[in-house]
Amino acid sequence: MGSHGRLAGVALQLEDEEQAGLHEPRRVEDLPPLPTPNLSVQRSESTTGCTVVLVIIGLCVGFPNAVTASQGWKWPGPNEPWDGQAIGLTILYSEAVIALICLLGLMFGDPGVLKRSPERCFPLPEQVANRLRTGQSLVGLDNVYEDGHVYCVRCCVWRTMPVGKARYRDVDVHHCSVCQRCVRHFDHHCGVFGRCIAGNGLGGNMGYFKVILLMAFAGIVTCFATVLAGSTRR
Repeated sequence: MGSHGRLAGVALQLEDEEQAGLHEPRRVEDLPPLPTPNLSVQRSESTTGCTVVLVIIGLCVGFPNAVTASQGWKWPGPNEPWDGQAIGLTILYSEAVIALICLLGLMFGDPGVLKRSPERCFPLPEQVANRLRTGQSLVGLDNVYEDGHVYCVRCCVWRTMPVGKARYRDVDVHHCSVCQRCVRHFDHHCGVFGRCIAGNGLGGNMGYFKVILLMAFAGIVTCFATVLAGSTRR
């Protein structure tokens, strides 16, 4: 639905309502409130994810430190060359910091929620307008499909309708049943971190998610490499 078509539709709706003496939301603020996310599920999942990340960091950093301490190893002085253990521990600390920064970005960053605006919310589909005009709830109403677009009756926003195989794979916008928001470039809702994982390019939080996984793998490899460097030195 083009912008000119929507504006024309809004004008016709307003004129018809004035003549009939009917009233319906004309501003974003007048729309029903956004649905409440499933906070209990989100908290449980996010607690699990944060705990997993912190435990992996603790093990990957703590284990080689404990081993090097038991071997009597000390950090090289200012004029001394670095050995494998010093290099390995430095890399581990860097990986831990990167993982923590990405964890904060994943927990508190915007995955790409499709926010309400006059352009996205209006004109209201007839089914939605009729219910709101009479004070009825939108609960139980199916999404409205019109001219290649979908109107999400939970978020009250228009979004592009996927076609062909994209309907099941590369869906541009999807409504998450846990977070209760329409998310752009949606990939999946992560049951470990309690967040929608989405993004394309530099947008969303997909980058944070991938880097956390990468740092977990790299941290485990670096951990054992550091311990091995200490054992070969002996």
